[in-house]
This record gives sequence, C-alpha cells and structure tokens, in this order.
Amino acid sequence: MKISEELAKIIVDNIHEVIPEEINFINADGLIIASTDPKRMHRLHTGALSVIRNREQLSVQNDTQYYGARKGINMPVFFDDEIIGVIGITGEEQDVIGYAKILQKMTQILVKDAYYRDIRHQKRSSDRILIERVLSGNFENESLFQNDNLTQRSPRLIVCARIDGQLKDEQIDRIHRLLEAVPFSSYIEKKALYVQELIFIIPAQNRMYIQQWIGSIREICPHAIYWGIGTVTEKISDLPLSYSRAKTAALWGSRISGHRVSCYEDIGVGMLLPHIDELERAYYLKHLFKDCSAERIAEIMMVLSLCEEHNGSILHCAKACNMHRNSFQYKLLQIRKQTGLDPRSLHDYVLLKLAVVLYQFQQNTPHS
Repeated sequence: MKISEELAKIIVDNIHEVIPEEINFINADGLIIASTDPKRMHRLHTGALSVIRNREQLSVQNDTQYYGARKGINMPVFFDDEIIGVIGITGEEQDVIGYAKILQKMTQILVKDAYYRDIRHQKRSSDRILIERVLSGNFENESLFQNDNLTQRSPRLIVCARIDGQLKDEQIDRIHRLLEAVPFSSYIEKKALYVQELIFIIPAQNRMYIQQWIGSIREICPHAIYWGIGTVTEKISDLPLSYSRAKTAALWGSRISGHRVSCYEDIGVGMLLPHIDELERAYYLKHLFKDCSAERIAEIMMVLSLCEEHNGSILHCAKACNMHRNSFQYKLLQIRKQTGLDPRSLHDYVLLKLAVVLYQFQQNTPHS
C-alpha cells in the first residue's frame, strides 16, 4: 500500500491534535511527505531508511547522527505485515518515549481506516458504473461484468426512489454507510445514489426487507421520498424494464396516489400512463376539459375524489365537505354541463377519472 501525501498530512494533523510535538511521516523511499514543520517537507530522512531496512524503531540521539533526521524516535508503520512508512516524533528521548507506541498504533489505525474507506469508495463507484451500463442496455464491454454475480441467472428486481429536493453529499454518504453495514449489506446487491434518485438491484428473495431499509433511510433524509418497486426478472438484460417500471411506480406515488412506497404490479391504470402518447393525452384532456381553468380542474378533481371515497353517495359527499346535498348536486350538474359527462354514471365517471389521472401525470412529467 502506497501512502499519498494527502493521507499522510491527514494522519500527521490528527496525531498532532493529540500529541503536541513535532510529527513527521516518511514514505517507504525515505522522503518526508508530511510534517508539522513545513521546512522539512520532501527531504531525505536516512534514519527512516534504517527503520525500513531493520523493521524496528530507531532512537536518534542528536541532529547529526542521520542525514535529514533530528533527535527523537521513529517508528515503523505496518500494514498487513508490510512497512509502508515511518512515523517520527522529534524531541529528547526521555520526553517522547512514552508517545512512541501510541504514535505507531494511532498511525496504523488511521492507515487501515483510510484503506477500507478507499475500498468502500471503489465499490460504490464500480456499482454505480455497472448499474448505469446495465440500465442503459450497454452489455458490450464484457470485462465489466466478469467475476460479477450479476451475470448469473437469478430472480432480481430494481427498487428506485424519487426525491423531492436534493440530497447533500453528507446525506448520500450516510445512506451508503447505513446500507453497507449489517444487516442491510446482505439485502442489496448493487446500489447507485444520486442527489435526486436512489437505485438498487436486489435479489427477489430479499423483497420482504425493503420496508426496513426504506424506514432507516427516511430517518436520514428530511425530504419526501417516493419509492417504486419494479418487476422481477431473471435476466440481466431485462433489468432496464424493471427499472422503467420502478420509476413509473415511484412517479405514481409521488404525483397521483401519494403513497410513499408503490409496487408496479399494484398501480393499476398507472401501468398504462407512460405508454399513452403525449399528443393523444393532450388531445383527450382538451376534448374533455375543454377550456376549464386549472382551478376549475382542481375543483372537479376534488368532487370526483369525494364521489370515489363515499361510493357515489351525494348525502355523504355533501356532509364530508360541510355542504347541503343540493349544493353538492349542483356541482355534479356543473361538471356534466362543462364536460358532457355525468359523474353519477359509472361509464362517465371512469372517463372523468381517467382524465384526472392523465392530467396529474401530465402536469408533473417533464417534457422532452
């Protein structure tokens, strides 16, 4: 493992907060790559070369004993039994000897932490790249999929989330760390997290655990998050379809049903919405709502919602909105007059309800 100057500086700064002495980090080539004394940067430290060669600590008695070294103690830094550098503390031996082992242990802990953090970031990046290639239908570069279980036929599905607002980097990192810990790490096969969307590939048998990690993510994010669960597929080439369906389900929850978690298989007419041509959708709405204003359409939507909730009972609908039954009946007559459809007729109600759903979908779908 090679230590970068950036990591060495972080290590020296962290240690210096606890041990207020002059601290130096020397790499495996004997060069000082981080120091509390900027003048010593990039200088050769032959005392450190001795530590690396002999694999043991070295006490320097004076400033001329080793070229580039000052009196103090220098400790080898091990990682997997390999010396990856030397950490040194300047001062009289009797004054700094008590810090030597602490210095070594702290450095090795910080190095190990940085190593595993780097591994996590590499895994996150490779997962994201792989998901982006899979969902775009790009399977040409076989090397990306070598040694990856994703190529094995197994029931999987896509779960995705639409986020109202934008996640901060710190929130994305917290979600990553949450899902990389037990037990959630065993539930999710791949993940890609963005500021306005979260995408997961999960084994179908882990579907029962979705609500658990959704609930935990909700504690991290103050934003409204709407989840969509796609359909199960055994072939990696069918995952883009599962993703498309998961997005449709999330959109249905976000803009129409209000449900925070929606399964594509349960959204009914919502399955059809993305497949209705935009021009045909606009024509149908124009034909039915004619010149109704947005406020008037909102009122029609409210009336239809009441009719649905109270199974068409005018008495119960009127009571729910603190209105005389005749006044509510007048609202129904006005809808019939404006649209030519009677909400009290099952046939006409279905046409009106479809128009309302199309209107909501169109209002909140970005145009290409």
